[in-house]
Amino acid sequence: MKRFVMFLMVSISVHFVTAQDTIIKNNGDEIKSKILEIKAEVIRYKEYDFIDGPIKNISVSDVSTVVFENGERKVFSTGKVKKTDYNGNYVKAGMGLGISYGGLGFIVQRRVGGIQGVGAHIGLGFYPYAPFLASAGVKYFPYKDLYVDVQFGLTGVEDPESISRNILYGPSLLAGSDWTWGKETGIGANLALGLTYSINLENRKLYSPFTLAFDIGIIVRF
Repeated sequence: MKRFVMFLMVSISVHFVTAQDTIIKNNGDEIKSKILEIKAEVIRYKEYDFIDGPIKNISVSDVSTVVFENGERKVFSTGKVKKTDYNGNYVKAGMGLGISYGGLGFIVQRRVGGIQGVGAHIGLGFYPYAPFLASAGVKYFPYKDLYVDVQFGLTGVEDPESISRNILYGPSLLAGSDWTWGKETGIGANLALGLTYSINLENRKLYSPFTLAFDIGIIVRF
């Protein structure tokens, strides 16, 4: 009878000694614990050697594997949270020369989306033979800051030397990129090249079938 009691006590002791969960961190460190809850971003546990102590938390991104007391293992993919989404929601303002800047002028742009996104922009600038030039357009971003731009605005004057100096309007199609350095805010450059189609709206005649259009400037992302 005494042997049976001793055997039972030893068995219970061994159970309590081995009945523990193990948290294995990315760096290989092990935490002997009693896991209370595993959430999407955090694991709540108590230290096994201080079971009456406070509840602790550890980020899932710091954990490689969890070994439960019954031997079951839960492996976290890499133990790290990978940031794969490109933050494509921002505002950009710039100063430069080109069709989107209204000649020599300024541009403001709003972009939304992820790696692929859309945006809208307006530009206002100085032109020697007109009070000012303005343009507005939309952009499609197939990949991050690479874009295709479709816009409409003032493209120039028909005859700079004449008194009338009829203003020309037209659509433009450009392809380019906004390079910026910095995670949230940053400074960079804008470069685009394309074609514009100028029309004299006063006499409704085509001024020039296609002419070269470009943008080059310095931009700041907010």
